[in-house]
Amino acid sequence: MSPPSGWKLARLGDILIVRYGKALQADSRSQDGEFPVLGSAGRLTGTSQALTRQPAVVVGRKGAVGAVHLVEGGSWPLDTTYYINVPPSFEPRFLAWQLRALDLAQLDSSTAVPSLRRQDLEAQSLLQPELHEQRRIVDILEDHLSRLDAAGSGLASITARAEALLASQAAVSLAAAGGQMTTIGTVSTNVKNGVFVSRSTQQATGVPILRIGSVRPMKIDFSNSGRSGLTDAEVDAAGGRLAEGDVLFTRYNGNPKLVASAAVVPAIGRTFTYPDKLIRVRVRQDVVRSEFLAVAARWGATRTNLQSRVKTTSGQAGISGADLKATPLILPSLAEQDAIIARIGEVAHGAAALIDSVSRAHRRSHALRRALLAAAFSGQLAGVASDSDRIEELASAL
Repeated sequence: MSPPSGWKLARLGDILIVRYGKALQADSRSQDGEFPVLGSAGRLTGTSQALTRQPAVVVGRKGAVGAVHLVEGGSWPLDTTYYINVPPSFEPRFLAWQLRALDLAQLDSSTAVPSLRRQDLEAQSLLQPELHEQRRIVDILEDHLSRLDAAGSGLASITARAEALLASQAAVSLAAAGGQMTTIGTVSTNVKNGVFVSRSTQQATGVPILRIGSVRPMKIDFSNSGRSGLTDAEVDAAGGRLAEGDVLFTRYNGNPKLVASAAVVPAIGRTFTYPDKLIRVRVRQDVVRSEFLAVAARWGATRTNLQSRVKTTSGQAGISGADLKATPLILPSLAEQDAIIARIGEVAHGAAALIDSVSRAHRRSHALRRALLAAAFSGQLAGVASDSDRIEELASAL
């Protein structure tokens, strides 16, 4: 699509200067500092110094790749970020929203810790209407977004109540059961990181491979998968074939709360493998149910211990296989494990139905948000009632 009349189209690196953030010593940081210190995921603390005193857009370089943060005053972007001082020809909010609309996370060039190359960021195309038009678009855009945000807050509240009910039932059941103190490693026969598959070798063929986002607490989304480019024999040689009863743990995530999320592999009827950002645990079936380990990893003392072992490097939170194996686990008898699984399952069934409904609403909201941004940066927002029809039309096409 050609740019609207009067809008300039240019390569980002030709009109803006992308700078690297800079490390800041711990003794120069303070929560009371005048200027925000920003990592790839946003504000971390404050400082009395400023790396830049101009309005700046900060972009995640390591960890939360492509995350975009706008700072209207001075700030200190850390070395896990890039920053762009906003020139007078851009309304700062217009530039920030346009960069968010580009979905920079898709430019991740990493194999382990997510990363964004400066040349990839600079290669992005930007649209630049006149300044007054930028401000008009932002006003319309943020009005629409405020309504979506209000709806999203309501959905989040419903999800939180369902999760709280489930967590309460699980915590009571786990605490009442008691049992023998052991470790995850002791009750496992194999704890192994997934197979390494670089972006350059991923293909349209080969054994299906899960993605890091495929594993959520107590659930694996097998539809969220790609192709590894590996044959069955190569997967077996690497020890990367998934089997029914395996427990998958999230090894890395930009959100520390999602690190060590666990879910049990069901009967899948075909070869599947998993990436090195996940950890597979095979348990001793004579002492522990896979489902019980997943429950313990989500709630109670085991979950608390797992969270205490999460470490953050370059803006990316993670847990090692060694720390996972060393995590304490209170192990009831198999009969009591079965009873706990059954009790939690009853509550989880109702909670899951509610959460699934909310998730569908969230996906709809996300599609509307993407459509809204697409409309804003193609000159299709007029600030009139017909905007809603156009946004709906774009959302349906996504």
